[in-house]
Amino acid sequence: MPRLEEVGYYLQGLWLLLTGKAEGFRYLDFSERGFWRSWWAILFCLPPTILSWASFRLYFLAQAPEGTSTGAEFFFKLALVEAANWMLPLAVVLVLGRIAGFAHAVLPLIIALNWLSVPLQWAYVPVSLIQIWAPADATAALLYLLILGSYVYFTYRIALLILGGQKLPALVLVMVIFSVPLMIQSQLLTALGLVGL
Repeated sequence: MPRLEEVGYYLQGLWLLLTGKAEGFRYLDFSERGFWRSWWAILFCLPPTILSWASFRLYFLAQAPEGTSTGAEFFFKLALVEAANWMLPLAVVLVLGRIAGFAHAVLPLIIALNWLSVPLQWAYVPVSLIQIWAPADATAALLYLLILGSYVYFTYRIALLILGGQKLPALVLVMVIFSVPLMIQSQLLTALGLVGL
């Protein structure tokens, strides 16, 4: 498991990439070992993820019939949705890389996106807290959209650098990364009975 200092090193590299500095590549491990280590990002994202589940639970109960309970099965379903949210964008990167001819960039893209998830997941903490303590406050929705917009922009900036400045492939990649999982997530939430009660 990477130490916090190592994760901080990776995040510093991402920040350099986001500011357009190619030297950020030196801070990230794009080797096969780095690929497998990047999946530890899931663990570092776990606390804010669990907090978001707590806020969703309150939303779910507010929409559900009186007497509805949420047990282990409820959180297992949320974990399935979370896994899909994480894996689908990376699967999209893999497929597009093969189709569009940038397979060489797939590994660096997945590594960068895995580590990028860490600060962005933590950025959602205020959203979850507002949803828990003041569910009627529209601030949470506005903040969520702001973070989501930043996520899209940051993903584009990193994809642009990794793809060597090719704007169109980077733009198409980002559009597919965010649109396909959102559509599938909506269907998955409905199929699991988490929305539409």
